[in-house]
Amino acid sequence: MRLFVKSSLGFGRNGPVEERFLGLRVAGFNTRILKFFFREIFIHGDYSFAAARENPLILDCGANIGMATLYFTWRYPRAEVHAFEPDPDTFALLKRNVEANGLTRTHAHQLAV
Repeated sequence: MRLFVKSSLGFGRNGPVEERFLGLRVAGFNTRILKFFFREIFIHGDYSFAAARENPLILDCGANIGMATLYFTWRYPRAEVHAFEPDPDTFALLKRNVEANGLTRTHAHQLAV
């Protein structure tokens, strides 16, 4: 059922594709899901929080392609971020997104948490 819903909404894996949002290079499985993630995370602020300091330690568990990881580093440029994603294909895009944006304080881990 879950796969059917994802397919119906256009969340299939027919990429990779690359888009630019707020100057960030973002690779994903298709443009529709990239726009969905961007809207939910950057516009609606689904992952927004007020950090107690300028350089928080952030754990992104189930990071997917790293859209939230990009958001965290965009919002807190001095943060140290550890992004965890177990799926090999999805992790490859996460790593690509971290590297394409020069996120030296972000560490991608191919692990389930």
